[in-house]
Amino acid sequence: MKKRIAALILIIVAVIAPVILAAPADDIYFTAVNDRVLPLTDDTMPFKVGGVVYVPYTVFNFSELEVYYSRKEYSLSLFNSKSLLTFDLGRNISYDRQSQYEQRAYERNGTVYLPISFVCGFMGLRYSYVSNQYGPLIRVCNDKAVLSDTLFSSGATYTLIDRLTQYNISNAPTPTPSSQWSPGQPITPTPVTPTPARAKKSAYLTFDGAGGGSTEAILDILKSRGVKATFFLTDIEGYGDTARRIICEGHSMGINPGADGEAFAQDPLGALERGNLALKNETMQKTRLIRVPQALGALSDGTRDLLCGSGYRIWDYNTDANDTREGISGKTVADNLTGKLEKRETTAVILLHTGPAAEKALPAILEYLRDNDYTLRVIKDTEAPVNNYGDVR
Repeated sequence: MKKRIAALILIIVAVIAPVILAAPADDIYFTAVNDRVLPLTDDTMPFKVGGVVYVPYTVFNFSELEVYYSRKEYSLSLFNSKSLLTFDLGRNISYDRQSQYEQRAYERNGTVYLPISFVCGFMGLRYSYVSNQYGPLIRVCNDKAVLSDTLFSSGATYTLIDRLTQYNISNAPTPTPSSQWSPGQPITPTPVTPTPARAKKSAYLTFDGAGGGSTEAILDILKSRGVKATFFLTDIEGYGDTARRIICEGHSMGINPGADGEAFAQDPLGALERGNLALKNETMQKTRLIRVPQALGALSDGTRDLLCGSGYRIWDYNTDANDTREGISGKTVADNLTGKLEKRETTAVILLHTGPAAEKALPAILEYLRDNDYTLRVIKDTEAPVNNYGDVR
């Protein structure tokens, strides 16, 4: 029976496909990343210029690359924890920290397109150009791809047919719809019973500290559990790889001036601007989020006016894990924190530090947050901050 059904399906496809699928145009390209075929649309269609294939920058989103587009500077940067590549669309060049290149980007339909061969070679990716009867298939792969090009192209046949069918349908003239309702015909609405939303607790998971071994281990733990957090780094310039990884993996980044308290005391705004410059040099991004450690003392009204007037948002915390005491165990840290969370009724802004104690405590903390149905939030520049001053600017 199964063999008959399979044979029938093949016959139907053989008969119907030529009717549905017009011969592909010369400018139609399929794209795929690893073992997945992407949607086929005019807005993201690859194209060739002088024999060079260009694809939308969104093709590279799968490979843990972070993208930063600056409309003001008319540039687009791709970066990960190891590499940074910038395309200057105004000057039609590209460059990294050491060199300038002739390879350029184009903007079409509001989307920036990048030369696939150059980007893949620079970022350590692989790409291939596979011909088939429905149109060329451009495939970008990292080390997570399973199938060879031959097996992937063969196995993707029905997906390519579906993509091309949907593309042709979306580009066909829209017929005038005919109404199936006649006057006098009663319309009986289907009653909908609303489902009450379940109340959830929420928390911001934040870390203070520099880069290094424990920070990398903490990032590994967060990644393995699909959790996002906010990091207030004290030394961005010394840990550029860590800063890029934090942003590439979807976490939020802020500045903590605690590493040079004297400089902050003398020139608060200058210290933060230097930190932001280091962040931009490493990641092509800036941040408005800051956390001033209590060890530097309370901020005066004048200092807060200066910093907030310059666009910074001051974040403190309301749930301290107390993980900096020498020799404290991970279990003690986890118990301290979960005990405080049990008593907290409002949103928790959790403070941990990028050290061995927090690293050891983190799995138990995340398990508690999951089991107690917490929604973990990442601090954004646009959110009203939580601080000891009640200053929501």
